[in-house]
Amino acid sequence: MGLTVLGLLLMVAEVSAQSREPIHDFCRRFSHQTAVVDEKLYVDGGVIDWQSQTNPMTNFSNTFLGFHDLTSSPPGIGMPELYANLSKNSSIPSVSGGQLWPDDVNKKFYLYGGEYFNIPPNTPNLLAYDILNDNWDSVGMDKTIQSVSWGAGVGISPLGQAYVLGGYVNNATEPNWSGAPYATSSLVKYDMGLNAWTNSSGPDGPTGPGTAEGVMVYIPASTGGMLVHFGGVEVNTNGTSSRPMSKIDIYDITSNLWYKQTAYGAAIPGDRRRFCADVAWSADRSSYNIYLYGGLGFGANATGYDDLWILSLPSFTWIPYYQSTPSSARPKHSLSCNIVNSGQMLVIGGTYPLDNVNCDVPTQWGVHNSDISKVSGKVWNTYQTNITTYGVPPDVYNVIGGSLPSRLEHLLVQFLVQPARQRPLELPILPLLLSSQPARLQE
Repeated sequence: MGLTVLGLLLMVAEVSAQSREPIHDFCRRFSHQTAVVDEKLYVDGGVIDWQSQTNPMTNFSNTFLGFHDLTSSPPGIGMPELYANLSKNSSIPSVSGGQLWPDDVNKKFYLYGGEYFNIPPNTPNLLAYDILNDNWDSVGMDKTIQSVSWGAGVGISPLGQAYVLGGYVNNATEPNWSGAPYATSSLVKYDMGLNAWTNSSGPDGPTGPGTAEGVMVYIPASTGGMLVHFGGVEVNTNGTSSRPMSKIDIYDITSNLWYKQTAYGAAIPGDRRRFCADVAWSADRSSYNIYLYGGLGFGANATGYDDLWILSLPSFTWIPYYQSTPSSARPKHSLSCNIVNSGQMLVIGGTYPLDNVNCDVPTQWGVHNSDISKVSGKVWNTYQTNITTYGVPPDVYNVIGGSLPSRLEHLLVQFLVQPARQRPLELPILPLLLSSQPARLQE
């Protein structure tokens, strides 16, 4: 009887939550997933708080699929306008810590993994949202591939590939899960054109520690591109520990080889997890700069960070870009970072460990914008629709200069080669096994 009452209360709470309007009633969001296709930044899932329930915050599953229009920055708002009128029926899961993988060629994005909120998870499945037709398709998933949450993932539309490294498996990601939660150590690859999955070893090998809550980005270096992974946690039989921010993992896509590289700098970011990051590069690809913001910390820094750093490659140098003062700091984590049109990074949402009362710029829907080239002379600025290129900021070139560093341990050749292999944009690659009807998943 108690379970029945609890379930009824959760249902009533969820119905009450979804009677609110995601644009005008917005307070803050976190643990969502994002993807950019053309001039739209899509935001799906995660947790949302409403303005009427802020003392303290009451968390609800965000069942709305929305997008920010990257061609807009209305006066008085100064950020891309939010729309929440896209299709997402109750059969499509709303998860936290999942992946959205963009496909610019076929005008869609894929939803993989994540944790279910207050309800048992469905059978693992890969879903695709068809942007042109505003509907969802069930793609299916290889039975050997597990659904994970808080893995370090990246979708690479020019290659038609997506990857996720590590992540948690537990009773919120897999149905009928009875074992102890654990973090995987493997690298999962999804080929969008072939609808094919590959499961291979991560940077620490098949017997290495599991990893989760870090980030991974793609850079167009070497013959087929490279993946860069750092941060998060390591999980083994001795427990969970931080993965040092000086420890950088590099995966060469063509050779399927992992490399390890140490990052240096006058200062190194504090170890963290559930932060966000994205990457930009100079026109001649002599400099790849990964921007990271925020995150949840460990130990004395457990409440997390309100800072912005640049990891510049191929020098593997950490450079501070923004440091909040102790009196003004508002650390937050479980947020998203998307560099859009090469020149600006939109930081969306996040939960504040030290603040359970105030909303996150609700008139801007929790969106903050970093001028990553410092065109404005500032780190943070309103969103400018006319910025469409990237210039290496003085913070980087004053430290790095223009020469390749001697500290590159194994990767010099890879950084001197640009990818020759790219997905043909003139011939759309259509995924296999897609139905023409919206997905109807078992409740």
